[in-house]
Amino acid sequence: MPKNYTINVVLQSGSQFAIRVPSENVGEVCAWVAGAESVKEYALVGASVPRHTKGKHENNIAVARLEKGWTQQQLADAIGVAQQHIQRWEAGVYKPKTATLKSIGDALGVDWTTLIAD
Repeated sequence: MPKNYTINVVLQSGSQFAIRVPSENVGEVCAWVAGAESVKEYALVGASVPRHTKGKHENNIAVARLEKGWTQQQLADAIGVAQQHIQRWEAGVYKPKTATLKSIGDALGVDWTTLIAD
């Protein structure tokens, strides 16, 4: 039986809600949430996300960040960029440069090449 995860979401308006997601859809739902302009931040609650849920590299950044239990703002602060950059990278609007991927990997404690692997 698949495990369900909870994604807590905070909107720009201050409203909050939770989404229950089966493990096989966590990466896709995180990417969708990350791409929504009305979302201020979100966090995965519970156990770490299984690696098989990752897809495109923008999802890999979100999944690695959520596995560490960090918000987009915490990652942004750790690598010295604005939170909007994290949001845009995770949504696939922009692609981070290799040097930035290395910084993200260092901050999250993962090999940066896993952030671009399919």
